Amino acid sequence: MKYLEQVKKLLTLGEPSETILNYSTLGIDSSHTDELIQMAIDPDLLHTDEKMPEFWSTVHAWYALGQLKATKAIPWLLDFREEYPFDLLFDQDHPKAIAMMGEQAVPELKSYLFDENRDEVTRSYALSCLEKIGIVYRQECLDVITELLQKQEPSSRSLMGLAICTLIHLKAVETIEVIRDVFNRDCVDNTVSGDLEDVEIALGLRFKRDTPKPNYSILSLEMTQAFNKLHELDELETARPLIKVGRNDPCGSGKKFKKCCLH
Repeated sequence: MKYLEQVKKLLTLGEPSETILNYSTLGIDSSHTDELIQMAIDPDLLHTDEKMPEFWSTVHAWYALGQLKATKAIPWLLDFREEYPFDLLFDQDHPKAIAMMGEQAVPELKSYLFDENRDEVTRSYALSCLEKIGIVYRQECLDVITELLQKQEPSSRSLMGLAICTLIHLKAVETIEVIRDVFNRDCVDNTVSGDLEDVEIALGLRFKRDTPKPNYSILSLEMTQAFNKLHELDELETARPLIKVGRNDPCGSGKKFKKCCLH
């Protein structure tokens, strides 16, 4: 695709630094939103050699959209991430870019998270963004996550576990009654979040268990499928190698569940 001169500059920048560039200095503004979305979800660019600056233009487009608070891009960005479920680039930069949109992003993320036509893994991508936004806009994000936990979705046990992990990372002690209710309804995959006693310990509400710790070494069906899918991708070499592995040490519970609360 041919881009306007301002957006085309992103093709030459190379890997982003820790300090995110102010893209308005390149002349980029809201009139470039549609072009930025196209660059942000261009698989040809993402499959370029990582040593080439063109590869990183997709990441720059993510951040440019974040700075512009272009919430219309959120469904496009999250759908694109679905194609790269085991790529650490998406774990790190992708939610950070969307979180730059701030409070304005919350309704769009909620819509995505609550879409039962999508699978649990795909919906969980919105949780990563809400967690980062929740650092500043805490109550707005907690309201969305607790509303999710209160829904009657017995088939979304893994998603409920990931939502509880998000609350743990946000140290949301005030949501404990909602969390207890989800466990009481048996709507949580314990291999994701641990059981209720684990969660209470993680939130600082108890110091030790009253019951023996469950055996979490037995993988759930969903986790097994995720491992199988990863191995198939590796064998077919259809997935780009994970980059910058050191930036996100694995927790040992399976790549699908990077937010896992288990220790």
